[in-house]
Amino acid sequence: MERATWTSRTVEELGSLEFGLARTLEEREAAFRLVHERYVARGYMHPDPSGRRTGPHHVRAATQVFVGRNAGRVVATVSVIPDSPLGLPCDELYRDELRPLRANGRRLAEVSALAIDGGWRALGFSIVRSLVQVVALYASHVVPLDTLCIAVNPRHARFYVTLLGFEHFGGLKAYAAVNGAPALALRLDLDRPLAPPAAEAAAAFVPALFDPLERARMLAALQRDLHRPVQPFQSVPRPIEHFVGATVAEMC
Repeated sequence: MERATWTSRTVEELGSLEFGLARTLEEREAAFRLVHERYVARGYMHPDPSGRRTGPHHVRAATQVFVGRNAGRVVATVSVIPDSPLGLPCDELYRDELRPLRANGRRLAEVSALAIDGGWRALGFSIVRSLVQVVALYASHVVPLDTLCIAVNPRHARFYVTLLGFEHFGGLKAYAAVNGAPALALRLDLDRPLAPPAAEAAAAFVPALFDPLERARMLAALQRDLHRPVQPFQSVPRPIEHFVGATVAEMC
């Protein structure tokens, strides 16, 4: 995937996308099918008869599925999985690294199940950035979270660190859940200023996508979506398939 630059065309094409919470069971279904499609295309899983990539974390009511829509169709998705007695997906690799964060009372969540429709991959990095920005608004203004965790392919770690403000907290490991793909653990602390690098002044974190009025509008939309009842998603009972590899797979 080529890194998209912030041109007028990029802004225009991104402007055709609406980012927010999955508002219906059908949108959640479309999101899980998109993750499955990208996993299979990248060789990170064999096709599942259900056509979905699901697991125990998505059954929890606290898990939120975010989507990017174009003309009502889901073309991108990412999920936020709050910490719980079930743990986070990345506990499989980074339990020891997460332990001191929990001991210090950090309220954790994992950014996971990332997928982008093949027709939109030319804007892949810009779409990922937009999704993470919406997630950051949700995590810092709607629910009481302190730290977002993510595991990424090491070739894309610089993107998350340089443009999105993540920091390293776990080393390189092979992730069995995605056929041994390499992963690095990153974290984003939401209680510190999200300042952009000087060389990337046009790529500031939340402010670049949302001016104050737009942030207020998006926060109102998130609050509205959270109060809309959604039928719980029922995953098919099966061995746990963690979602963090979706980031590894889709960003390759």
